[in-house]
Amino acid sequence: MEFALPRPSGALQLLSAVSREAWHGLRAPATPSAIAASRHGLLSVLDDVAEVAERLADSIATSGSGQPGANAASVCRWELGRLRDRAKRVDVAGKDRSHRAAIVRQLDEGITAAQILSAGFRFHSLDRICRGGADLDDRLAELARLRVKLVAGS
Repeated sequence: MEFALPRPSGALQLLSAVSREAWHGLRAPATPSAIAASRHGLLSVLDDVAEVAERLADSIATSGSGQPGANAASVCRWELGRLRDRAKRVDVAGKDRSHRAAIVRQLDEGITAAQILSAGFRFHSLDRICRGGADLDDRLAELARLRVKLVAGS
């Protein structure tokens, strides 16, 4: 008795007949206006990240530690989450896909750092305050470098 595999039908047959290179060739190249629009959207998100960082620094400088510092870090975490969602919604073209992925990854890590910072202020843990603050500073610095890359690539 001979066993026969069923033949693919419809779209599966088409997919098996067309090479991977041909599918990549079907992608339309990004137009300059699409690239400019995606850069503008990503730069707008990064500009808002800078404002969030300034507000957090001002809030912590004026309020000090304890509950007000925890609240400021929590607000920062919430705002970074909103900006992450906004960055995900930006229609990107060309190599801006990798920039958007890097921005979203840094914002995710910044959200985690802000949460650690908030918990440090809330529970009076100097270790968490230092670790969360340093990690948040690193994420914000990386986002600033990404902004410079985007502006230079424009």
